[in-house]
Amino acid sequence: MPEPTYLTLANYHACVTRLHTAWPTFLKTRDDRLRHGDESEKVAEAIIEDLLTGVLDWSKGDLVYQIEYADIVLSQNLQKYLVKGIPECDVANVLLRLARAAKSAQLLPPESIHPAPIYQQLVLVLEQNDLLAQL
Repeated sequence: MPEPTYLTLANYHACVTRLHTAWPTFLKTRDDRLRHGDESEKVAEAIIEDLLTGVLDWSKGDLVYQIEYADIVLSQNLQKYLVKGIPECDVANVLLRLARAAKSAQLLPPESIHPAPIYQQLVLVLEQNDLLAQL
């Protein structure tokens, strides 16, 4: 693997800084949206849009909703990425798969000394749903 360049390290630092800056605002917006649980599909789409545009630096013009079998299609530089909806009955399995991958990469607490907020949040969600023992 080639040595990272100063530009690569600077880009990485800028990305991490942006993520750390945007994350608290995203969490507040997400919590506000979750108060409207009676429209769960629209709320989920809005939260995903907030994550993609507010935290991960996609533009709203890159998102297209409900195209054939895709709930959301992300498109940038002629490449398309699909975000498929997760049925409610499969959410626990998806969370566990994400947590197992993060754990094997030593990104979850306590394996990670300074886990990123998203991994702390994942552990919290697993605890709230009594899934932590299955990890």
